[in-house]
Amino acid sequence: MGSTSLNEWLRNTVHVKSTKLACGEGGCGACAVLVSTTDAQTGAPTWRSVNSCLMPLFSAHGKSIVTAEGLPLTQRSDEESPGITERLAGFHASQCGFCTPGMAVACASALAKAKARGGGGGGGDGSCQPTKAQMHAALDGNLCRCTGYRPIIDAATSFACDVDIEELGLHALARCGPMPPSGGGGVPPVPPALCGDAAPGEEARTHNLGRGRMLHVPTSTAKLTRCLGELSRSGADVRMVAGNTGPGVFKDWPHDVPHLVSLSDVAELSVVEADGGDLRIGSGVTLSVLADSLEKEAAGSSAWLAPMAAHMRRVAGSHVRNAATVGGNLVLARTHGLPSDVATLLMAAGARVSIIDCRSTRPTTLDVDIDDLINLRSSPDDVVLFGLGSAASLVVGVRVPLGQQGETLFWSQRIAKRWANAHCLANVALRLTVRGGKVVAASMAVGMDLGRAKALEPSDWMVVRPTCVEDALVGMPVGAPSSADVARVLGALAADLSSALAPAAAPRADYLRSATEGLLFQAVCELLGAPSGSSATGSGASRLPPPCVPRASQDFPDPDPKEAPLTAAVPKTGVQLQARGTAPYADDTPHHPGCLFAAPVLSTRAAGKLLSVDAAPALAVPGVAVFLSAGDVPGANRAQQLLSDAAASAPKDGPLFADGCVEFAGQMIGIILADSYQTAVRAAKLVKIEYGDPASPPLLSIDDAIAASSYHAVAPIFSFNPSVEPSVEGGGTGIMVRTKGVDIAAAIAAAPKCVRGGTYSFPSQYHFYMEPQTTRTPWEAPDPGFKNVHGL
Repeated sequence: MGSTSLNEWLRNTVHVKSTKLACGEGGCGACAVLVSTTDAQTGAPTWRSVNSCLMPLFSAHGKSIVTAEGLPLTQRSDEESPGITERLAGFHASQCGFCTPGMAVACASALAKAKARGGGGGGGDGSCQPTKAQMHAALDGNLCRCTGYRPIIDAATSFACDVDIEELGLHALARCGPMPPSGGGGVPPVPPALCGDAAPGEEARTHNLGRGRMLHVPTSTAKLTRCLGELSRSGADVRMVAGNTGPGVFKDWPHDVPHLVSLSDVAELSVVEADGGDLRIGSGVTLSVLADSLEKEAAGSSAWLAPMAAHMRRVAGSHVRNAATVGGNLVLARTHGLPSDVATLLMAAGARVSIIDCRSTRPTTLDVDIDDLINLRSSPDDVVLFGLGSAASLVVGVRVPLGQQGETLFWSQRIAKRWANAHCLANVALRLTVRGGKVVAASMAVGMDLGRAKALEPSDWMVVRPTCVEDALVGMPVGAPSSADVARVLGALAADLSSALAPAAAPRADYLRSATEGLLFQAVCELLGAPSGSSATGSGASRLPPPCVPRASQDFPDPDPKEAPLTAAVPKTGVQLQARGTAPYADDTPHHPGCLFAAPVLSTRAAGKLLSVDAAPALAVPGVAVFLSAGDVPGANRAQQLLSDAAASAPKDGPLFADGCVEFAGQMIGIILADSYQTAVRAAKLVKIEYGDPASPPLLSIDDAIAASSYHAVAPIFSFNPSVEPSVEGGGTGIMVRTKGVDIAAAIAAAPKCVRGGTYSFPSQYHFYMEPQTTRTPWEAPDPGFKNVHGL
């Protein structure tokens, strides 16, 4: 139970199938569910969406869970206005249907939040209507491969109070529009006793999870500190669990740590409040609550917090932000090198972190800079900082100085491989204090992925406090700084980053140097104005805008009643089953008792000798049954490929498992079989593989392969089409399809315009999929002594 996720329990124990399992990382939203909670601002019971693939089952204790099957069919019991799943079906917002239940849960979470806070305007007028922007933002943690998002966005937008019915696309709903002001929010009511809040004065609970693991659930900071102190002094191996979103990045769950300490019921850690000129943020505050709280403070006397709130909403997706905590993010940045926007933002804001030293029977609290926390600067408190992530130390909160009204300016930006829901490669945050038209204080942070991590390993993240830049900014005028001043600031950045970006330390040093310099220039232009004589502007265009929403439209002629239903917008058969998550997929088939799950052990090298494979660490994980590799294959270690007769002379198979050498990154070296998929995945990463240099240089491009006459046998495509014919090229191993009766050379010669001599190479692409590409094959064993095997 200690290693069981909520998703695993829902799917395999109670057989709820709308909670799909796709990425297993919290990035796609296919597994989203609603969890009962208490709204941090109003105290009202409400719902929040989380990724069930990352939520431990024990974290659901005392809470109510709603999946897509449990969402109301209508907005109100006394009205015919369709509910969430019906709108997704009516707007034709489902194709394969695998992601659709998660989309429905995301919409329900946005409706519940709007209802709890009095609508999109937050005015507390009793309205439960969200805005278009709020509905769009609710979907930023969900991915869809097939629809192109337009119909999904139309279905979600149809709930908004500021939607124009003309904005919505084609749908097959008799009635559609925003909810009435007194509507129920499109979500079920929250049972008051199931918000997961511990009763006042309740003692810490301890549960035996089996396999030698204990779960400790303290209900106050004092009880938590006492629990951690006892465990620390006993030398126990401890892991603290809050949002548990870290395993989505580092794949370190499940695990066999004997003592788990849940932080979810410690109410003091989930408080955000203004306190004596500071904003006090508990370590258990989720990133969603933090963004909302920063926005609320920005609407008052601390307007400079608004860009920080906007940046916070670009971290991960909504379901992850609803679970991930401030303290967990900072500790993972320190212990695991998590690419953290939170650490960069808070460091630039001048925040200090409160840490309790739990080792003594009389715990003490330390206040340290985030710079010290992340980078372990030399200080007497290092022993406490080194204990982060264990029972020795507990991060209890963060304090951000609010400053005087109108004196603080703040700017931040991030660079990532994707616009949203992606770890950043670099980020920059800058806080300036301005009086009398000049900068009197500056605080800045630069975060960078140095690129030293090997394939399939966590990134190598560093957060730097550029003190030379801070000194150079002090005294600069607000309005139009001179070009010399700006050049001096940019030069100071190069000095600050020189050691971190030494070529031997950072493979992508040139890129990071250029990127961070560009971000700093943007910050100066926006906060202080463009330098005199420069074409740059300080218009604010570099501010982080809301996530882009795909826009499109479809135009159809009015349906002809005489031809109905041919010209009418008719939902496809089974679409409501897909929207509610009850449509069965291959992996929804019940697993047999004792079923084992496989996870591949893949090569992290493109080419090389396979010197040794040590599976002992993986086999030591509880629940692992066996490791299979080339030596375990009965007969020939070959994987049969099905080729047509046209390629009959080509080699038909390759090795099932790498044997003696690896030929490409991701080649399967073996498989782990375990009693759960999560255990198999974790164990597969523990197999130790030693590589040697390849016998010949690897072929890393198409040109290299052609020069070496290295061709891969492929089957001819469209060979069933009588208008095309296959022809064998490339020494008999490549297949080219040509249109019958067409002289290609003559067609090119006759073309009115022909571009010759140019070459374009397509970059590599990742295959983007969500639904598992799964086959269920029952196999009847011929020997009565064997059990039947079902492959998934």
